Amino acid sequence: MNAFVDWRGGYKKLDGNYRVRCGAFVLCRELYYPDEVQDKALLGAVQAGTAYTHHLISDASFARFRELAATYTLPPSFAKRLGASRASVTVAGRNLGLWTNFPGIEPEASFNGGTRGGAFGQWEQSVLPQLRQFVTTVNFNF
Repeated sequence: MNAFVDWRGGYKKLDGNYRVRCGAFVLCRELYYPDEVQDKALLGAVQAGTAYTHHLISDASFARFRELAATYTLPPSFAKRLGASRASVTVAGRNLGLWTNFPGIEPEASFNGGTRGGAFGQWEQSVLPQLRQFVTTVNFNF
């Protein structure tokens, strides 16, 4: 059995999805129901469109349950029938959980990826979250 949990913290990130949805396309609840907003500084920033960004910057610390894997060694008689000295099967789940207070979609993804800012940048917009995966591996030793 193997488990891997990753924690990253100490950085902030800009939620570009909220910026575009609310500031550029005027599609956020705060603009249609301003009386619901308790923080009047936030309301002023939202009403100003894309002129201010302080309300878009949030702590992006997170913990992610990266992987849980279990390996079962098959009986030697089964391996020998296949001409192997040993055989095992591993079943693993990846990206099983994410714990964060970041209001955006994915604290790890970056709009400015690659040569424009690396894969762990400070701007999230038009990105997809990491997919949950389940994999099975069969190993034979000959």
